[in-house]
Amino acid sequence: MTKNNSLEEESEPEDETDLSDFEANSSSVHPLHLYDEDEFVDISSLSEARVVKGGDQRSMEPNDWVTVMKKIDFYRSKLTKARCLHDDMPFPARYIIFSLIILVNMAQHHDCWVRTSTLRLSLPKETEFTLPDLSVEERDFFDRLVMSEDVKDVEAKTRNEQHAKKLVESILDAVTSPDKDDASEVEHMFRNIVPLIDATMRSMRIKDSGEQTLNASAVRRNKGRDSADRARMGYRVDIQVEFRDLHWQPTVGCGEISGGLPRCSLAKEWTDTLKLWLEIRDTWAMAQEELEGIDASNLVIWGFTVVGRKLRIYSLAAAGGLFHLVLVYEATIPSSLSDFCNIEIAYRTMLGFVEKLKMTSKMLVDLNRKLAIVRRNDNGSKDTRAVR
Repeated sequence: MTKNNSLEEESEPEDETDLSDFEANSSSVHPLHLYDEDEFVDISSLSEARVVKGGDQRSMEPNDWVTVMKKIDFYRSKLTKARCLHDDMPFPARYIIFSLIILVNMAQHHDCWVRTSTLRLSLPKETEFTLPDLSVEERDFFDRLVMSEDVKDVEAKTRNEQHAKKLVESILDAVTSPDKDDASEVEHMFRNIVPLIDATMRSMRIKDSGEQTLNASAVRRNKGRDSADRARMGYRVDIQVEFRDLHWQPTVGCGEISGGLPRCSLAKEWTDTLKLWLEIRDTWAMAQEELEGIDASNLVIWGFTVVGRKLRIYSLAAAGGLFHLVLVYEATIPSSLSDFCNIEIAYRTMLGFVEKLKMTSKMLVDLNRKLAIVRRNDNGSKDTRAVR
């Protein structure tokens, strides 16, 4: 690889596939330490990198992925065994370290050895997220709702307008409550998040809001265990969206509410983000098993987190032998009458999230149809799995 398109800093070895010199000179380096010996990252100020479209950047090439994997394995080897996750997933848990390296570098305003724009171009195009537009009539209706002295005086003519009106009434009641900034996680979810879900996700199948067990995680945790042993439960998910038009009823989206109000700690925020990643990773892996025999590598699973008044949309895809959790959009939930106009953006954000869930559901249907064709053509001679 030429110097112009190298992903590494000039201080690192020119041969990107041989890290022996780099490892020899870095035996005492902290796993997340990428630069000078005195320059350690302060993870207490960690913030997530926003990944935008890549412009004129190129996508990752096979040699680039080899370099990335070697670097990740090197940093991971510096962790103690107690802090190093073991996983038998198709792609290993070392992505967590990859994620930390990228986010820490972005938080510290350094150039990362993997350009996020280059990385983004290597992911399936389905990971892109755009805020859906409202029609002129819908915008006008929202303006009347926000500007009116009494929301009940605004007439709702269509079903969508009725849902939007109910949303505005609920959020208005939440932001004018005396204890609006002092709420537990459950109170925050039902006051500020459930109204958004009710207004936008009525066409989706949502498990009862609360700590629902994720089947995909339970399957992964119990794989290879003695059936006589006590079974392990899956992760408990705050919001779980299912697609029930396939026999295995896959989960197509997950949501995590990170604490209540005031905003949770950075540790809680980071832990819940990693938990969301594990949840939708297990969902992606379960889909691969159900669709074994066809290429489902471009499948994208979606999730969201709520941290204080921030609503964040994430997509998960696989590329280069790694899982990639991408923060694709962030919106603000209203906190008072002064910023109540944010309700329209939050509403559109959830509409966009629903569009992506429907896209994933359609992709699963198409992949399942291809699998049925494959099984029909081979007459069951090669497929020894029981057809459920």
